[in-house]
Amino acid sequence: MDRTTRRKYYNLCDPEEALAPSDPRCVDVDALAGGARGARWAAALAQGIELSDRPVCELFTGLPGAGVTTELLRLAARLRDGQGANLLVVHIDAHEVLDFSRPIETPEVLLAVLQRTEEAVAAATESPMKERLRRLQRWLAAAEPEGGWASDERPAESLRASPDARARFHTRVAPELSRFVDEVRDELVLLNERARRGGRSGVVVILDGLEKLRGMSANRREVLDSVERVLVRGAPATTLPVHVVLTTPPALTLRLDGPVRFLPMIAVADRDGRRNEQGYAAALEIVRRRVPDEILDDIFGAEAQAGHIEQMIHTSAGCPRDVVRLLRDCIAAQPLREAEFRRSLAEVGEAQLSLVPESAIPLLSRIHRTKALAPTGPEEREILERLLSDGVLLRYQQDGEVWYDVLPAVRRLPGVSTER
Repeated sequence: MDRTTRRKYYNLCDPEEALAPSDPRCVDVDALAGGARGARWAAALAQGIELSDRPVCELFTGLPGAGVTTELLRLAARLRDGQGANLLVVHIDAHEVLDFSRPIETPEVLLAVLQRTEEAVAAATESPMKERLRRLQRWLAAAEPEGGWASDERPAESLRASPDARARFHTRVAPELSRFVDEVRDELVLLNERARRGGRSGVVVILDGLEKLRGMSANRREVLDSVERVLVRGAPATTLPVHVVLTTPPALTLRLDGPVRFLPMIAVADRDGRRNEQGYAAALEIVRRRVPDEILDDIFGAEAQAGHIEQMIHTSAGCPRDVVRLLRDCIAAQPLREAEFRRSLAEVGEAQLSLVPESAIPLLSRIHRTKALAPTGPEEREILERLLSDGVLLRYQQDGEVWYDVLPAVRRLPGVSTER
């Protein structure tokens, strides 16, 4: 394989790139025969929004690498379709407006939602903002940088970058939180109406990326508690006067009392461990959309191609990101030697191995055996929250059945599995 071709397909196999539904590499896994993920996830999120006369709040999550952002891009395309819901979609990358290393609070989330919605409505209606966040100026004054806010300043991003400014903002808002929330809601009502006058049926806000929020080793519990406060049923962020789709860390599915839609991995194996042909076909399609068969022959050799790809899919355990990452590793390692291929397979899940405490081994063994979480008390629930956040546990769904299993690399730890 020449260097130009190798470079081309290496970059087409970026495992961290979320693909828009219009991208020819993007596979609509849920549209394939067999339903390897148990539901049409974008459609499930869209239907309530499309049909409801009242604002809808959907909570959505998924494990690392499952493809949450790709599915939200599919949802956004459906909701903005002028022949369908015809909504103005405000897609926010939470990492751009929130500090993921610290606990988050309702005021900063609402500020980000309002700011990005205001910007989107102004752009869609070609009506420049006379004064950015005009009703929030008195709340933001406490966080104002030296010399005042610049005309093009984006307060949400500024607060994300400055812990001191964010603290001053929270101190100002906390005693009058209800009034702050009311003013944000009033502004969103006005923006929703402006979107309608501009030809849209209203606004939908998608806050993407919160499923990745974990904090740091010293404050993980504090960070997760803060997200729970923001997203609990009836909280301001979940009762806005526009449609919202909020992502949430998978660990919170063990706490939140409202429904959370959970994007599973592709079921490349059945609950009993036997190969699932529909799931395997879906994973194979992901490979072939990235790299055509003739190039796969060059990468693996015509005779070895099928066997190597089967091993990659099996090792990925149905995680789309890991399938693409393994394919990229093989492109990078050209000419591919068997030892290099084996090393790439062995590295999948290696990072998670160091995150598993010895005390969790009996619990992991039980989950692998029963395919269910079922914590027996607060202590086990806390361990499960950490294991879900770290991607040690995998969720699957097919034919109306939901089950969990342990990451294949972790299954090899002594005491987790009796399989050989």
